[in-house]
Amino acid sequence: MTTVDAELAPVDACQVCPGTPACVPLSYLDLPDGTVAAFWHDRCGTAWAALFDEFGWVVERSVSPKIATRKEAA
Repeated sequence: MTTVDAELAPVDACQVCPGTPACVPLSYLDLPDGTVAAFWHDRCGTAWAALFDEFGWVVERSVSPKIATRKEAA
């Protein structure tokens, strides 16, 4: 039996309304030292970007002002 490692986009939880499930990114970009992913939380409308290191840990987050729709966040 052969197994294959899948490259999955990182998930991150909203920092504005804690306790909610983690969000799947709208988009992400793999870099040599990690991954930058863009997120949007549908409950509160917060959009943010997170930089993940090569091990999947969040290194930095950048929260943008509240955005009304998912289309505007992308």
